[in-house]
Amino acid sequence: MDVDRVLGSNQALGCALLVLLLLIGRTNRFFLRDLARDSERLWRAVARCALAALAAFLVWGSLFDNWRQLVGAPFRVAQRFPSQRVEYDRPSGDVRTATSSCSGSL
Repeated sequence: MDVDRVLGSNQALGCALLVLLLLIGRTNRFFLRDLARDSERLWRAVARCALAALAAFLVWGSLFDNWRQLVGAPFRVAQRFPSQRVEYDRPSGDVRTATSSCSGSL
């Protein structure tokens, strides 16, 4: 069993995200307590639905989806030209040397 394969798996990434969210929740426990004990029933329901949606997202992302694709989606959308540069007919070494020496003198 490779350690890097285990640490890079979706389950490990989901557990790391869960631990991070629990630490954030622990830091803001007074705020979360106020949300859970709100006097209005609607806002208590909204908070519980948000917590359930977050838990469902963590489980779905850890077990059935790929975290790297979920996290990389905004990056792929932000790229203007997502293709990589490919040279099919690479110029010879003499041409590249002459080009680099000419552009260096300008």
